[in-house]
Amino acid sequence: MNGKREIGSGAAKLPDRSPRRGRIPQELAAQLGDHILSITLVELERHGVDACGMDTIAAAAKVSKRTLYQRYGSKNSLILHAIEFAFQHYIEPVTAATLHGKTVREQLLRAANRLLDVSLQPKAAVVIDLAKWAMTHAPEIAVKIRQMTDEGPMHLFRTILEQGVARGEIIVDDLDFMTLFMLDTLVRIPRFRVVTTGDMSKSAKARRRYLDQSLDFLLQAMKKAPE
Repeated sequence: MNGKREIGSGAAKLPDRSPRRGRIPQELAAQLGDHILSITLVELERHGVDACGMDTIAAAAKVSKRTLYQRYGSKNSLILHAIEFAFQHYIEPVTAATLHGKTVREQLLRAANRLLDVSLQPKAAVVIDLAKWAMTHAPEIAVKIRQMTDEGPMHLFRTILEQGVARGEIIVDDLDFMTLFMLDTLVRIPRFRVVTTGDMSKSAKARRRYLDQSLDFLLQAMKKAPE
């Protein structure tokens, strides 16, 4: 997306290091970091968090386990960095995009459709699984994930709602509640129906129908009462 690499593409061969000892050049260090984090996401998806050890990740990334510990300190820290990498490459390009559309409905539809599309990609599954794992195994990571969600998708929806209120298109009494409700209704619930319950098709037509119907209902509830 937007020129960003897919999970797993970091497996491409990295430039060879100079045989002379010394610090890795900054550009190569950055490439190595992206490579490790991309491979980490692949291995976590393949083996599961508990079964995927630092040895497994090091072997897949073709680096030493010592390199992993020098860079990240612990497995949990590596997981957190991998999640941040995924957000930066796949979520931020969506949430940081310029808002298109002249109305609240058009902006919400575009934002929801793009976020739902990203959430249904295979690369998103591992991040969602990591978030579930973190809730019971690594509370500090779960907190960070919530922060990234708040700063990304929730901020996007809140901005759209705030602008709609400022233009007089809608009335929102509780922005915090409505922002979270929008994220749940327009992204999390349809993803759950497609991936978990299977009662909703993944097709663009089915997703558009769901989003149209949901937005009609939500915007009617926020409609400015006639004076």
